[in-house]
Amino acid sequence: MRFLLRLLRAESVDQPGRMLTGIGAMLVSVCLIVWLVGSYDSMIRSFDEEADSYMGVYDLCIGPVSRGGMPGSNRSRAKGEDGDGLGFGFLGTGTGLKDKEAARKTGSGMPGQGRPERSGRSGGKPGRESAAFSSAPSLGRTLPDSLVAELKKEPSIETMHLACQVRVPIGKNDTRTGQTFDDFIRSRMGTPSPSPMLVASDASWCPFEMETGRWPDMAVSHAMEGVLGSGSAKMFDIHVGDMLSIRSGERVSHVKVVGIVEQPQGSVGVGTGSAGPALASFFIPRPVFKAITGEEWQPNLVYLRLRESVDKTAFMRKWQPVLESSGAAFADTEAVRRSMERNRSVSMMKSSANSAVGLVLFSCIFIIFTTLSMGVRERSRKLALMRALGVSKRQIAGLVFGESLMLSIPAMVGGLLAGWVLLAVMDTRHGWWASCPSWDAVLLALACALAGGLIAAVIPAWRSTRLSPMEMCESPFESAARSGRNFLPLLFVIGILAWSVQPVVLLIPGLGEEIVKPVFTLAGYPCLILGALCLAPAFAIVAERVLAPFTAYLLRLPGAFLRLQLTSNLAQSAGTVISMTVGLGLFMAIQMWGYSMLVPFTPDRTLPNTLVSVLHADFASDECREVIREIGMDPDKVYPIYVEEPSIAEAQLASPAFAAVKQKTVVVAGVPLRDMMDGPDASLNLQFIQGGRDEALKKMESGRAVLIPNTFADTAHLKVGDMLMLDNPSSPGEIKPWEVAGVVAMPGWHWLTKTSGIRVRTGSFIAGLLIADEARVRETYGVDRVRFFWGDAPEDMSAEMFRFALEGVLEKRNHGKAGEIVGRGVEIKPMVKVSSRETLTQSVGARADSVLDAMSRLPLIALAIAMLAVMNTVMASVRSRRHAIGVMRAVGVTRGMVVRMVWAESLLLGGAAILLSFAFASLVSWGALEIQRFGFVFGTIVPPLHIPWLHILFGSVMTLFLCLLAGTVAAVRIVRRPPDQLMKDIPG
Repeated sequence: MRFLLRLLRAESVDQPGRMLTGIGAMLVSVCLIVWLVGSYDSMIRSFDEEADSYMGVYDLCIGPVSRGGMPGSNRSRAKGEDGDGLGFGFLGTGTGLKDKEAARKTGSGMPGQGRPERSGRSGGKPGRESAAFSSAPSLGRTLPDSLVAELKKEPSIETMHLACQVRVPIGKNDTRTGQTFDDFIRSRMGTPSPSPMLVASDASWCPFEMETGRWPDMAVSHAMEGVLGSGSAKMFDIHVGDMLSIRSGERVSHVKVVGIVEQPQGSVGVGTGSAGPALASFFIPRPVFKAITGEEWQPNLVYLRLRESVDKTAFMRKWQPVLESSGAAFADTEAVRRSMERNRSVSMMKSSANSAVGLVLFSCIFIIFTTLSMGVRERSRKLALMRALGVSKRQIAGLVFGESLMLSIPAMVGGLLAGWVLLAVMDTRHGWWASCPSWDAVLLALACALAGGLIAAVIPAWRSTRLSPMEMCESPFESAARSGRNFLPLLFVIGILAWSVQPVVLLIPGLGEEIVKPVFTLAGYPCLILGALCLAPAFAIVAERVLAPFTAYLLRLPGAFLRLQLTSNLAQSAGTVISMTVGLGLFMAIQMWGYSMLVPFTPDRTLPNTLVSVLHADFASDECREVIREIGMDPDKVYPIYVEEPSIAEAQLASPAFAAVKQKTVVVAGVPLRDMMDGPDASLNLQFIQGGRDEALKKMESGRAVLIPNTFADTAHLKVGDMLMLDNPSSPGEIKPWEVAGVVAMPGWHWLTKTSGIRVRTGSFIAGLLIADEARVRETYGVDRVRFFWGDAPEDMSAEMFRFALEGVLEKRNHGKAGEIVGRGVEIKPMVKVSSRETLTQSVGARADSVLDAMSRLPLIALAIAMLAVMNTVMASVRSRRHAIGVMRAVGVTRGMVVRMVWAESLLLGGAAILLSFAFASLVSWGALEIQRFGFVFGTIVPPLHIPWLHILFGSVMTLFLCLLAGTVAAVRIVRRPPDQLMKDIPG
């Protein structure tokens, strides 16, 4: 042992640069994982404080149950449930299962999205709004009066406050961006609103920690004023004295903020449901609730403060049977904390931390592998001499493993300390000691650093023990080249076979989902990684053969100088290529898969370019042409359409053919068929995949028949001539059969229906957009009024111009009592949304860019860390050629040419990584797209593989730039030494 320690100390002194570079790369990797895991732990730790703050002076809250009980409540825990976030409304934006079923049958929207139908039908009489973007409130389930009366008699309760909370859009006119409140609502149509919940309370005194301002007497005040949670105030930059606008159906109220209470959650990712207490609230007095919403105040929440002598657990046990019989459940601080932990942003951070573990583990393995491999290669003569002098193979292997620990242990300790400092700097609330990494973070850092280091040392240690004393006479180049090429054919075959697993299982006909999915996931992805590992040497050789002449020409170097740059130390080069592929390959795969998935959601020219949606108003059929003409459109190019959202019959949904259909409703759009689909200039120029245009038009004009998108047809296994059974939403149980007249490609229908408000019943996911004859839709569903216009608008007029024009028409005609003042701070006015092909494309693209950019951060960080491995590899290559470089310098080779030689080697490594990453990403993306044939949330969608060349070019250029940067460091070190010193160094 003492002998090994002396050898390790001598080696670290002999090559400090190599050791420090390897330690630095691993330290950054460990610091990254400590920071991500520590940030997640810090967030979870803060939930206890925030949950206490959220409950204020209350001990308990009671609310209606919508599914399975309050998440984290006694009822759900008694059933062995952890709570799914949908029970008491903490995480759900909708209702529970029974509520959704009732909403589907009665035509009501989900809480916070729609409003039960008062009169008329879709597109019919005024009053019914589109659930997808209606701002009409929905109280959901309320608490029975008998339960409230019993609670008032309970002597254990010191304070009881009642509240009614609803989901309505709340915001303000943004003077910084110029965005109005209605612009804010239009921009959020089809997406969850970030505004707080509206809570009408009867608390006469402030039950929460007041940060600033005052708390009105909510029980008696008739003033249009309210109190906002501090999280929402910070998110929207709202201060005491600001005016907030609240749209509830056709009513727009203006309420003054007079106070801000401590409520840490500024996002409604937690507490968005109307059935349970929200964590982001805007409190208003009970008496003004009806003026703002148009609804009678009914309590759906009860806040309780128990007397000090009362045991909370015993109280909950006593009242649990009463609450269950009343359809209610308790919530306490623990339930709030559990709900916070299930927030989407928390889940994303946890997922990022888990992803970081995998990336860091791979990075550590290959950084250490390249560092140790270069050490074994450089010291091949020295190790052979040690074998000749009697050093055993076990001692040689111990030397390699010892060097691995010398890299891992300092990196782990330094990474933990650096991560701790970073956490303390980023989290100023808890202080230095509270920001100390948790045991989970420490253990993960230990696993990544030590386990990764020991795994990476296996192959170098094995290679070192195979050195014979005779190899002390060989050059390191000859030894490395001879040992490296022996396994190339075998590795190539294994790599190709491994990469064939996913394509084979996807392309074999007749395999069912129960076979394809497990094999694709459990065997396919590990085989992809194995294939990349085995094919890395082959890609290094290909890069050297193909790219070396071009690189030599670009850098003005003799081609012979680059002939063996990578293959002379193939194992080390392959390890460096893999370390870069970890980040670059994942980055390319994310970009390819993401933008390929975007293709079916992007509208093309087969659909009309403009869809106009009217909220809080409608038109009679005979006045539509005049309205279209008034707003500057051509009535022969833009047409009124009649819309309904029926549900698929339960019997058909239960059939095996519909097993993959996850949505229960479809949108049927009644259009003037001949006007929109016939002729060379048809605005609805659909591409038929099954059936023909003329035959389909005849079927739809003569009977109840529809065109369905190919995504729905593939998911439900429908073909031309099949019958689709749809339940009449206005008369549940009345099944109307529709014949499939044609299957068409309809790219973009998902986003079009999501953001335009055309999902008139649920506002949630639908199975497809169906095209039918307007007469059949009006006849089948009794639609007699118009709220949607669809067609090709003039290109010289923007969507904003159409919106202003139509709102002016509505005001002039006084539809929906536009502009009528109904009370102080309350007005009634219509709202219009114009969805153009351009705005939809921009919206889809912007959303995709934001998501994919967030997903790409970790891979790019891993790529940057891998550059330290490139630096180590190039430095080792340069060190092994010190004597040769000294001779070249002595015979007249300039320093600039030496620098270009080092650059060339770095660029070849980067080129090999780009080639391997592109092949890996293409295969991963293709498989991820093809697996969609076996079910997806939006239906069966298999888009073509789309390669975003600009993003691929960005990743490639970034890789080459970092490689040049790493090569520059090595080049500067070698050219600073004079030729005579370089020629004294003998490699090995």
